[in-house]
Amino acid sequence: MWLTKKSQKNVQQDESIPEGYKPSHPGCKYSSRTSASSPYYGRHPESEATASSSWLGEMTTKRLLLLLLVILLLEALLLASCGGVTAPASNSESGNPGGSPRIEDIGEQVSVNGGSYTRILPTELQTMLKEEAFVLVNTHIPFEGNIPGTNLSIPYNEIDQNLNKLPADKNVRILLYCRSGPMSAAAAETLVGLGYTDVWDLEGGMIPWQEAGLPLEGVS
Repeated sequence: MWLTKKSQKNVQQDESIPEGYKPSHPGCKYSSRTSASSPYYGRHPESEATASSSWLGEMTTKRLLLLLLVILLLEALLLASCGGVTAPASNSESGNPGGSPRIEDIGEQVSVNGGSYTRILPTELQTMLKEEAFVLVNTHIPFEGNIPGTNLSIPYNEIDQNLNKLPADKNVRILLYCRSGPMSAAAAETLVGLGYTDVWDLEGGMIPWQEAGLPLEGVS
């Protein structure tokens, strides 16, 4: 059989292909020059590109997740700093001199036989009614009204005869008032003389209380 020059050339090229050579891509004789012992034997450039693209996509996803985690962490820290911000404690708990004064810091000490009692102003009594627990006693006679929150009505000159109406513990705070001041002051002195240690008196009585715009109960 006679071969054309072109066929002879192809045969020569085929004969130059080393024995055992296996193309990595069908139909392509020279797509790879690697031997079977090479680590790159049988690998195709397209598969290399696909693997690289997959690796890059995985790295991008990890970076996005890391960025999202950082953002969430920053938001949590911001909320904690805002929420950490708390309301101020009351004066009686914190001792903070700001705002209304502490009960222990208000009033004026009045010395009498047997000890002393504390004299306060209507605005100070108003603060105490909001923040403190004590026994509020109206000592005025005849009756001319009560300050809201009054617990007892005992005539000033009969206070020593009605001790059973007062707390048995003589250290409990008792605050007295009358219409203009003298009756409650006399009752306060009596209680101090009987051993009561935490007696308070409203200076001026119900008159300055009303002048401060504060209400009375039981009167028209």
